[in-house]
Amino acid sequence: MTGFEGRDVWVNGRRAQSRNNRAAAVVQPRMGSALIDGDPQRLGGYWLAGRLGAGGQGVVYEAYDPAGARVAIKVLSGDPAGHPGLRERMAKEAVSAQRVASFCTARVLDADLEGPRPYIVSEYVEGPSLRAAGRVFAGDELHRLATAIATALTAIHDAGVVHRDLKPDNVLLGPDGPRVIDFGIARTLEMSLTSTGVVTGTPGYMAPEVFSGERAGPPADVFAWGAVVWFAATGRDPFAGEALGAVMHRVLSAEPDLSVLPDSLRGPVRAALAKDPARRPSARELLLGLVSGDGSLDTPRLVSGDGSLDTPHLISADGSLDTPHLINGDGSLDTSRLLSLGVDDGRRVAVPAHDPALGVLAEDAYAALAPEDRELVPELFLRLVTVTDAGELALREPRRSELPDGVERVLAAFPYLVSATDPVRLLRPALPLAWPRLRAWVEADRDGLAVHRRISAAAGRWQEHGRRDGDLFSGSTLDDALSWAAAGRRNITLTPAERDFLAAGAELTRRRSRRTRLAAMGLAVLLVVAVAAGGTAVWQSVTLAEQGATLTRQRDAAESARLAAAADAARDQDPVLGLLLSAAAGRLSPTDEARSSLVAALADPAVAAFRDPDTGPDVVRSLTPTAARWSA
Repeated sequence: MTGFEGRDVWVNGRRAQSRNNRAAAVVQPRMGSALIDGDPQRLGGYWLAGRLGAGGQGVVYEAYDPAGARVAIKVLSGDPAGHPGLRERMAKEAVSAQRVASFCTARVLDADLEGPRPYIVSEYVEGPSLRAAGRVFAGDELHRLATAIATALTAIHDAGVVHRDLKPDNVLLGPDGPRVIDFGIARTLEMSLTSTGVVTGTPGYMAPEVFSGERAGPPADVFAWGAVVWFAATGRDPFAGEALGAVMHRVLSAEPDLSVLPDSLRGPVRAALAKDPARRPSARELLLGLVSGDGSLDTPRLVSGDGSLDTPHLISADGSLDTPHLINGDGSLDTSRLLSLGVDDGRRVAVPAHDPALGVLAEDAYAALAPEDRELVPELFLRLVTVTDAGELALREPRRSELPDGVERVLAAFPYLVSATDPVRLLRPALPLAWPRLRAWVEADRDGLAVHRRISAAAGRWQEHGRRDGDLFSGSTLDDALSWAAAGRRNITLTPAERDFLAAGAELTRRRSRRTRLAAMGLAVLLVVAVAAGGTAVWQSVTLAEQGATLTRQRDAAESARLAAAADAARDQDPVLGLLLSAAAGRLSPTDEARSSLVAALADPAVAAFRDPDTGPDVVRSLTPTAARWSA
């Protein structure tokens, strides 16, 4: 299914720069081989299942998208950073494939041309290549196959693309008819020849003019069509040779034995293999002749030079039109109808092929197990996958000691999918996406797979380090693990080592809790003592303060009483002084004596005292009749 194995490079038709034609192709297996060291497990969102083929330009992998759909991914060989042309070449391949109608090729679904490993994702076509089918075609079946390939070639050329590497390896015998794949060295008719004289392809299917340094155009694809049809009839390459020089000589001068072909194909194949490209029919002319049953294409010109229909070549000997349904009202050829007839012929090419998807293989193996062994299957496969802390699905390789008893019978039932080594690993990384049953198991235990991964890894370290307490879980990590182990598991049974690990962690936590409680009790006693001592000191401090306040009040009260007594004594001689002393006594302390003194001062009618400045014995004073003043 790869279609690009074994290409060789020539300069000016003289020198090969890669391996010879005997290594021109790798026979396509019915099921892809396992990945090898250096192969990625995933590309973007696609998980790889195995290799479909490899060659000088790159590797094609069977893969599965996030929804579990089967796809083919082509990855270029070489370092894109060191060879910028690799990305450009892959971009051209994607453009060429996308221009061609999907009914005749593998539809391009996705591409990443900017990453470190550029790749193209295409539709997966179930079925072997024409070479890998390992059989020959004859009679009507061969005619239908030739028609289907001519139909694809017509659609390719109508899209403005020249394939340049049509060969048995690039014809897939799909369930709905043959498909032409691999546009790795294809070019569109608008592209210029950037490296003059440098051409690529597979020697035994390259046209003579290409060996001479001419640019490969649509006639070169027609030549390859004739060689492919001859291969389908014989199972042999038409220009095979022991060395590249021998292959080139046969292409340039030899004529294959066309007697092996049915009469309906001898003329078209002879015309297609003409050494002069100008004498070859176009792909459209080939298809028209095959559909109309016209096998006399020694000098085919069913379509005139201006592209209009050359009607005489479609008229029978009795003058009737063989294929009137291909003629439009204006006399032009109905290309859509022509292609439709070719596609219908292709769908009648029946090639039994056993190319099951991974999910089918896994389900068949599961169904063949005894009921008691089926119970071990989720135990096995859920230990081969995990979920990262970021929530992404990942693979893991468990030790045999992690697996349940009796798992050997399960491993023996899945030899294509799982290794029986230690540690055990998935041979097909895409299986968790490709097998619906495993997808369901993963989803049911998805939240717990990350927890189990941590438990398994930590239990392994704990065992290896002599079961030290320092390697045990604690805190929230232990709580999460115990919670999942007790109530969150669906299809995973803990191993004895994992159970011992969690039990030891729980026991260590209990021991630490007891020590913590004892320490807390001791701290509580010390706290009570400290609080009691602090309370005594506070009480003593409060008592002393209260005693000081009492003494102060007593002193103030005594002084207030003294001032009140002095105020009463002074009032008769000096009412003003008496009033001031009463006020001072009341402010110092509100004693009964101070209050009485203030009341007496307020009730005293005298507001001032007069002192006679002349106090001699002869001085006599008397009041005026109004008593308003004294008189001498």
